[in-house]
Amino acid sequence: MSPSSITPYALDAAYGRPAAGIPVLLQHLAGGCWQTAARAATDEDGLVRDWGSKDLEQGHYRLLFNIDHYYATLGLSVPYPTVTANLRLQDVSVDWQMQLTLAPHSYMISFCALASHFRHCRSVGERKGGGI
Repeated sequence: MSPSSITPYALDAAYGRPAAGIPVLLQHLAGGCWQTAARAATDEDGLVRDWGSKDLEQGHYRLLFNIDHYYATLGLSVPYPTVTANLRLQDVSVDWQMQLTLAPHSYMISFCALASHFRHCRSVGERKGGGI
């Protein structure tokens, strides 16, 4: 059985394009403390395609997206400096894609589990921002 992977994808809904250059921190919960597992940044397609040689095992993970950095490159300041997404890996044969859709005053996170025998996507309902 090959190790699981987590592929973040960031989309800038305000500009209708991938959100390139967002620093992303991958952490693993070990012994009750969050430990840094890997660091990367989204590429020109808004993806983190490679975390290096990090093999993921079962357990709790979180991804921290540095939104301040991204919007500063656009000359903007936003009310939420980071976005955090949590994920529990239970089956290491399943690969995960995590989509972050953002705008200056809101964001939404969706997860999609990918495997040859299984495909399931859902929004986790994390959403920030004002509305009518």
